[in-house]
Amino acid sequence: MYITVEKFENRADAIGKLLPLINNEFIEILRDTPGFKIYCAFTSEDGHFVSVILFDEYKSAKRFMARDREWMRSTASHLMPHPPEVLEGEVLTCEILNNQPKWDGLFTIVHVYREMGPEESATLMMQDHIVPMLKDTPGFCGCYTFLELRSEGCGLSISVYDTREHAEDANQKVLNKARNGQIKPYQPIAILGQIATFAVAGADNEQDKRAERVGRRTQQSEAEKILSMVDDLYWEIRRGVRRVNDDAETELGKWVNILSYIVDNTIDESLPPVRAHDLLNRAELAIDVILLKPQGGLNLVREMRHEIILDVYRAEGKFSENLINLTNGSPSFTVFLGVTFASFLFCFLLLIIHLYPFLNVFTRMDRYFVDGAAALNGAAALKGSIEGAAVAAFAGGVVSVLTRLEQFEARRGVDPKLLFLNAISRPYIGAIMAMFVVAVQGLGLFSIADTKPDAKNFAFFLIVVGFLSGFSERFATDFIGNVEGGFAGRRASNRSGGSS
Repeated sequence: MYITVEKFENRADAIGKLLPLINNEFIEILRDTPGFKIYCAFTSEDGHFVSVILFDEYKSAKRFMARDREWMRSTASHLMPHPPEVLEGEVLTCEILNNQPKWDGLFTIVHVYREMGPEESATLMMQDHIVPMLKDTPGFCGCYTFLELRSEGCGLSISVYDTREHAEDANQKVLNKARNGQIKPYQPIAILGQIATFAVAGADNEQDKRAERVGRRTQQSEAEKILSMVDDLYWEIRRGVRRVNDDAETELGKWVNILSYIVDNTIDESLPPVRAHDLLNRAELAIDVILLKPQGGLNLVREMRHEIILDVYRAEGKFSENLINLTNGSPSFTVFLGVTFASFLFCFLLLIIHLYPFLNVFTRMDRYFVDGAAALNGAAALKGSIEGAAVAAFAGGVVSVLTRLEQFEARRGVDPKLLFLNAISRPYIGAIMAMFVVAVQGLGLFSIADTKPDAKNFAFFLIVVGFLSGFSERFATDFIGNVEGGFAGRRASNRSGGSS
């Protein structure tokens, strides 16, 4: 079971106007919530309004919180303008004298024990010391204890008694044992009051209401259910983001993006409801882990996020699905597959241009250099040199990608299609850059080496230049920058010469 305690500070004076709203509307909302068990509310003697709600599990409580928030905003915001302090957690002990308690008009006392130490010792203290002491007090009717979800070492006990005197006796016992050092802390916080309203799940017409609720849920579309779940998760994030560290806050932001994707693809019906529910359930688990351990490690949720992102990409189409299934989502394997595909395609293109010479762009460039530019610069262009430079550049691009495979593992979460296409295009970009570098070198616009190679070494020179163009992005970009700078300098000198 899961229990929540909400304390609205200094709002005891609103009980007169608030009780009719609670009895006529709020309790019906509670009974309409799957997993609801018990509700009670009271005003404490120090001026606060306090409510206690018991659910069968954490998920039921979280689902209700969104409806609670909406009801407070639309109906009771003028009475409760500020959000409550919320204490919640899994029930440790449940001691009820009657399976169907009737607690209207009885007296309850909430004890808050802070600095109880680690979870194990706090649990033992609750079960072995606090609960027996509360049960031994005359007039005992029931008791729940739990450890607060987000405050380490904080525990609560909620006990109910038949009279104010018996409730005060129980409180005095707790305080005396705290002062004597038998329980921690020295001075627990006590919130005492008379129960003003009480409700349980088992109403007289519960079967009829349950059938009505089932009918309403059946009529609700799958998209509405998914959007409702996402709204609950958004609210959980807004509620808990203040308690997390910077790393956890960044991680929560990435999960918000995943939720946004689920919403968008649910609205346009591109994401099947079954898959959307699966993604949401895993996102809910990850968000819970972050919020429950705000200072803890994030390795688990990052791994979950990676798997969810892969499922998201897998749903985008057959190509993405087949690519991820083939590579198992590994970025380095995806890149290797892209380079392999690019290599086979390049070999096929070389075969085609040699079978059909009129398609061979390298032959055309060789002829240009032989007939013109290469002769002007005193270097004999050899047949096939430009093709050799392009092949060398392609090989340089392949080697560049393969030597950095380990670095691609750090890019988990990047769209596999993008990695695959980047691996394919990288060697081809190198080949094109090499052709540009060779063309500039042949025209004499910019010289790489201090001395021009002779005819014997010209082919090797082009192969070296080609490999560097494909292997090193910096080499090619710096070369283009130098050429661009040379042209800019010439234009500037021409303009100054013309003006003079």
